[in-house]
Amino acid sequence: MQNKKQQWISKYARIALQSWRNSNHPFEVSSEYLHQLEIDLAKQYEDPLKRRFIETTWS
Repeated sequence: MQNKKQQWISKYARIALQSWRNSNHPFEVSSEYLHQLEIDLAKQYEDPLKRRFIETTWS
């Protein structure tokens, strides 16, 4: 179970970061922000509604 959770967190953190970098924003986001995204996503993983929202938004 832990491996599945970690894979999910890594996948959506990378997708979110790449989406931000591909958009037209006036400033960059560093690679260190990936770690913060992973922390935030780990908090949301156990809530099925939030997890589904993230999957729907970033797929």
